[in-house]
Amino acid sequence: VTAKQELPMDNSRLALFTEPPSWALEKRRLTLEACKDYEILWHGEKTWVLPIRNPHDNTLWGWQEKVEGERVFKNRPAGVTKSRTLFGAHELTPELAIVVESPLDAARIRSVGIKGAVAAFGAQVSESQIKLLRYSDIVIVALDNPKVDAAGKKACESFLVSARKMGITARFFNYASTGIKDVGDKVNIVTG
Repeated sequence: VTAKQELPMDNSRLALFTEPPSWALEKRRLTLEACKDYEILWHGEKTWVLPIRNPHDNTLWGWQEKVEGERVFKNRPAGVTKSRTLFGAHELTPELAIVVESPLDAARIRSVGIKGAVAAFGAQVSESQIKLLRYSDIVIVALDNPKVDAAGKKACESFLVSARKMGITARFFNYASTGIKDVGDKVNIVTG
């Protein structure tokens, strides 16, 4: 008996998925155009598909599946290293980088017309991910609100230490007294 052979990881693997349905886009306040920019896809009845790509040549390493309305995440293939890339790295601009935790929050920012949003696939931003931000003049850190989320606070503090070591000047998103957890919860990112 031979072991099951793995299929090669390439873009053809994403052909199994579809565009996100309108109800899911509306719920998250995402535009279909933003989802296309970030290659966000859909699987089954309630699962977002978020590509994980090499930040240098855009080859597909895998994807993350996120079940809508639940805190369920699965990485395909299991063990894919997300800490060496940023979701949406191809969206970085020389002028601006906005770092968020969730890929869907990056798409939310793009949905209001702002380019340059990327996601770390979670609260902790690795040094490899921070290095990818060196080429943007302005780096805005919009991780989860440190006033209401302990992981967000820890991540912001860690980001600041690493960014300073690398000579990156970071600005931090001001949630003021909104009480919201992340930028994806903000109704109008631009005006408040």
